[in-house]
Amino acid sequence: LKKFLRTLSMFRPAVIYSQEEPFTLFTRECMKYAKDLRCPFYIFTWENRIGFRLDGEFDRIEQHAIQDAVGIICGNSLARERMLKLGADKSKLFVLPQTGLNPDLFKNLNKEKVFDLVYHGRMVREKGLPFLESVAKELELKMLWIGSRGQYHPRYGEHIEWTPYEELPELINSAKIGIQIPFSYNGFCEQMNFSVGECCLAELPVIASDNGSIPENYAGSPVRIIPQGDKDRLKEEIKILLADDLKREKLGKEGRAWVIEHLSLDTIAKKLLEILELT
Repeated sequence: LKKFLRTLSMFRPAVIYSQEEPFTLFTRECMKYAKDLRCPFYIFTWENRIGFRLDGEFDRIEQHAIQDAVGIICGNSLARERMLKLGADKSKLFVLPQTGLNPDLFKNLNKEKVFDLVYHGRMVREKGLPFLESVAKELELKMLWIGSRGQYHPRYGEHIEWTPYEELPELINSAKIGIQIPFSYNGFCEQMNFSVGECCLAELPVIASDNGSIPENYAGSPVRIIPQGDKDRLKEEIKILLADDLKREKLGKEGRAWVIEHLSLDTIAKKLLEILELT
């Protein structure tokens, strides 16, 4: 740690920005370095369970981080509301995703569409996977699953358990529709869901549930947002999109343009710089 501090001192950072949650040991170390180097300290939080609070030392770390931070960047409005509940000064709070998406990596590769639906992400129940699998099976869809983290193993469709991130766009491009339908489960609710934006950049129309912060993060986009757990509505949206090639193409192009304008790496970087300059 001393060696790391010496390296930081040589670098002379203008700010120190912890992109781990404010209750972590990493944030505690960043806070110490910011004090030692006398530079502004910023923190980031995704945590959108408004009543969530840890005990003991981790709670103290979070409280100190909230007090010491010049700015607190929240990944969504629910995270901002949680910070307010913990006593944060609202003048310190900004709402902005942690990072953006790369339109040079995720794009339309004009591949043959051999699958009807593609899901990519963690293989866990809270992502709505049992529900999605039952719908795909009932409609006899060609389903592609991409993901390895988690305990859910679908029996229907093709499952690719692991792929390098750089190869993900090619797999996504092999499907007609991207789908993300998480639901609230054991306190879980969606914080961002970058998978929605990645499919949009690949010019796939996307169906997503209204869980957590998805409606906020993709407000104004052509993403087809449906009530979580609504099987009839999900089936209807899938049937409409599969039956209309021109509609899928139109929504795909609109989705890519929207993500580039609102969630691209360049867009988020510019907004972050504006926040740093304001404070």
